[in-house]
Amino acid sequence: MKKYINGEWLSEEEAFDRHKGLIRLVCGRLQGYARRNDIEWGDLWQEASLAFVQAYRKYDPTRGVMFSTYAVRAITFYLLRYIERSYRKKVASVSLDVPADEKERHSILDVIGREGDYTGIDVREFVETLTPDEKEVLRLTAAGIIQTEIGRRIGANQVKVSRILKQVRRKYMAYKEAEHEPIA
Repeated sequence: MKKYINGEWLSEEEAFDRHKGLIRLVCGRLQGYARRNDIEWGDLWQEASLAFVQAYRKYDPTRGVMFSTYAVRAITFYLLRYIERSYRKKVASVSLDVPADEKERHSILDVIGREGDYTGIDVREFVETLTPDEKEVLRLTAAGIIQTEIGRRIGANQVKVSRILKQVRRKYMAYKEAEHEPIA
C-alpha cells in the first residue's frame, strides 16, 4: 500500500530509500548517548530503521503534518526509549559484590558500607535541602533517565537539567564541607 508523502505516492521501500537522510540525522544526533551506553552505530541504525517503518505505517497525511517532521520525532522518541532500555539493562546487571571492572578495586558494597551504615540518613538530610525541581531531577537521574527526557518531563530543556544537576553537586559539596561527614 502506498502513502501520499511530499506530493507523491510512495511505498514503504520507496519512502525508506528517499528518507535515509532523516534516519542518519536522528542517529547522528543521538550517537553520543548511544556510545555512552555501549550501543554501536549499526545497532542504532537498525533500531532507527525499524522506527522509520513504524512511522511510515502510522503516518496519516490528512493530519496536516509533513512526513519528515513526523518521522524525525517518531524515530527520536523510539531511539531514546531504546537507549534508556539499554541503560537500564546495563545498570540492572551491576553486581554489588563484584568490582565494576578490572580498574576498580572495591565493590559498591565496599564503598557504601555493609553494617551499621548511616549513609541513608545523611542522604535523606541532604535531599531535604533541595528544591522540588532539584529533587525531581535527581530522582529521575538516579532512575537512569537521560537529561533530554528529564527535561521533557519537567518542562525544561536539556541545558536547564544539566544546570540543575550542577547546582545539586555544588550544594552537595557545600553540605559535605559544612559539619557533615562524607555521604559515601
